[in-house]
Amino acid sequence: MPSELSVEERGAESRVLGLLKEARIDAGLLGERWFTIHLGGRKVGHMRLKLSEAKGNYEFESEVRSDFGEGSTDTTRSRGTFSPDGRMQKIEAEEAKVNPKAKQTWIFKATASIDGGKARISRDVNGVPEERTIPVEAGVLLNDVVECLRPVIVGAGKGLYLFKVLSPYSDEWTPETVEVSGLENIELYGKPTDCYIVQTSIGVRRKTTYTYLPDRSLLRVGGPKDMFSVRASSKDEALKP
Repeated sequence: MPSELSVEERGAESRVLGLLKEARIDAGLLGERWFTIHLGGRKVGHMRLKLSEAKGNYEFESEVRSDFGEGSTDTTRSRGTFSPDGRMQKIEAEEAKVNPKAKQTWIFKATASIDGGKARISRDVNGVPEERTIPVEAGVLLNDVVECLRPVIVGAGKGLYLFKVLSPYSDEWTPETVEVSGLENIELYGKPTDCYIVQTSIGVRRKTTYTYLPDRSLLRVGGPKDMFSVRASSKDEALKP
């Protein structure tokens, strides 16, 4: 189990649990969206996310492709389904990392589900299979499901929230704090833009900045000084070499 949450973190968790009871993703956020991936000033790949609603649940597909040059690539694909309140979740994920210089190829595969207070995980890391069944408490979400539900938190207003995130490559969930700003007007890509700034933190080891437009669509991942960023784009722009 993760370390005990603080009083402030328990309050942030409680706000998320309350939101999940009636969580709905705006119809305007459904459909297919494309993004470009940048390292420094160089475009190195693209991301595609498709989100749909079917029979009262949500379904998603995502693909992330990065090419760092000299044959070094990283490709991730995932898909899944989940109920709006997160009580039912299923995902399938696969990642391939190739590094010719180090003469390494890593293949990660996983399926995971949460239902009835249990997480069932099947994973394979470079040919080493593992099976796990883990009891989980209410509100634990698989990592890809968190990315789909994040706009629900943005729409709840300014404040501090906490997700309990489970990766299919871990046996324990991790607390992720989410700090949502009020609507701000800042300069982005050379023009004033109304947006919400969202700061997420997983312990002290990883902090990420998200920028959302007023309709809660994702505009950018990564702060203005970050070397790595993901930026909303057209399909044509995303697929352009």
